[in-house]
Amino acid sequence: MATIKDVSRLAKVSISTVSRVINKSANVAPDKEKAVLAAMEELNFQPNSFAQALVNKRSNCIGVLVGDLCGGPFFAQMMRGIENIILPANKYVMVMSGNHKHDREKK
Repeated sequence: MATIKDVSRLAKVSISTVSRVINKSANVAPDKEKAVLAAMEELNFQPNSFAQALVNKRSNCIGVLVGDLCGGPFFAQMMRGIENIILPANKYVMVMSGNHKHDREKK
């Protein structure tokens, strides 16, 4: 898996320049931006979402707490609807069931 350092080396620019291109955080000379984008494509580089979350202070992750995932078709339909909206927006869904009564009873 390619890293930002690999992209930097191939494009012959600094890591900071690659970061600026990825995050669109500052103006980058058009020739350098083109070199970075070409290197990213050649290496099939995918930015690390965890690193971006740290830099941008946004995780693009939406948490959903449901009562019981096995509680019938309602939650499955609800999750499908949420995913239909969230995934095209390049966001992630984290699901947690709040019903742990059965686990406690077994112990």
